[in-house]
Amino acid sequence: MERTLKEDPHLHAYKIQLTQELKPTYYVQRREFVNWVLENKKLDGNFSKKIIFSDLAHFQLDGCVNIQNCRIWGTENPRVIHEKPFHAQLATVWCGFWAGGLIGLYFSKIRPEIQ
Repeated sequence: MERTLKEDPHLHAYKIQLTQELKPTYYVQRREFVNWVLENKKLDGNFSKKIIFSDLAHFQLDGCVNIQNCRIWGTENPRVIHEKPFHAQLATVWCGFWAGGLIGLYFSKIRPEIQ
């Protein structure tokens, strides 16, 4: 089917992409963090081994489209904006890691919809 869509009507698959705006102040904050780490690394050679990196992800439970597997077929890029509910039910997962290994995974309770 994919070959047929590409060859016959000359359609292309466009993937929805989410981006995060990088504001000019973010570059200053990032540079300050790097300088702070480098200064502390000079004072303590093991400083970088003491830093914990972490991240969390929110998963919507309302059947919102997984953009990883979604393609929009067309002759031109549709520049689609994907709207979603403002207060969807979520499950949150947190994980951290450092030189000593992995911390987590921790799962939060589902946040109920706000009425």
